[in-house]
Amino acid sequence: ESVRYSGGGSATLVFEDGTEDTPDLVVGCDGISSVVKAGCFPDEPPPSYSGVKVTFAVAPAGTRPAGSENTFHQWLGDGAYCLSASYGGAAGARHDMLALCYADPVAKTENAGWADDTSEAKAACAERLRAAAFPAEVTALCDQAERFYETSVFFRQPSKRWSTGDGAAVLCGDAAHAMPPFLGQGANQAILDAYRLACELKQVGGEHANVQSALDAYQARRWWPTTRLLLNSRILGFLETQSQDGLPGADFRDAFFFTTGKLGVAEFVFLDAATVRA
Repeated sequence: ESVRYSGGGSATLVFEDGTEDTPDLVVGCDGISSVVKAGCFPDEPPPSYSGVKVTFAVAPAGTRPAGSENTFHQWLGDGAYCLSASYGGAAGARHDMLALCYADPVAKTENAGWADDTSEAKAACAERLRAAAFPAEVTALCDQAERFYETSVFFRQPSKRWSTGDGAAVLCGDAAHAMPPFLGQGANQAILDAYRLACELKQVGGEHANVQSALDAYQARRWWPTTRLLLNSRILGFLETQSQDGLPGADFRDAFFFTTGKLGVAEFVFLDAATVRA
């Protein structure tokens, strides 16, 4: 429900039923709406709307072209970017997925959840795909989709401090560095955070004299890689959703991705995101 912190080396968790607990260390892995961050780091700046929205659509397996199950397909359209992929494995059901990123100046709800009215969400998604002149593969996927999810993307500044300075609380994942979705790194970087934090805490009494020393080492190891990815993701989302009449415009975007693709820069950016070490 909330976290009460007033210094002194401890932070108190307050639960919905009114009970409280004061653990040795509060680890805030509670996402973009982190109550740990709100309670222990109240001076963090508010988020700002990015100007981009993302629609996710999920369709039954087999909707995409045969033979594409192990590949991602990407397209750039007028004011939009689209990706299709297949997920799942032998042990569970497989699904085909569509992600549509598009420019929209009007902010709406962030992470509103799966749409209750599938017909309305499907119609809106289909219209945007047609307006951006995307190919039949993605329009067919939209037509067959059974679930839709839309979110407005908000940017958050990377936190300068991930711990309270007295060993009371520390942040991990999106609570510390909210990743825009354009590189698909939110969950990946949270896992790396958790691993590095556990490694440093294990050294308390050895390499680290106390918990705060371990928390400082954790942030020192993870702050720059996550900040770099966060900024790269922001730039990528901006470029992907350029329109014909915008600045710098879709022609600049297309030339940029063509050139960086030929030079290997685009591949480096995506592989860099996938190979960051904890």
